[in-house]
Amino acid sequence: MKEDYPDQKVADYEYLGREKVSDQEVKDSFKFEVMQNNRPTFVIVTIQHSLANNRLIQLTVKEQSS
Repeated sequence: MKEDYPDQKVADYEYLGREKVSDQEVKDSFKFEVMQNNRPTFVIVTIQHSLANNRLIQLTVKEQSS
């Protein structure tokens, strides 16, 4: 988040849940409210990781359309 929105303040966040990808991999999703130009922007962050070794597989950051 800091790399994509370096000067914006995170106003709030919500854990959206976990999705099982396979026996060894899951995706956790979060919704962040970031203030840009005094307006809220919502960003979905998805983290796919291995349960076997706790390693990051993929991280995606996507603005949610209003």
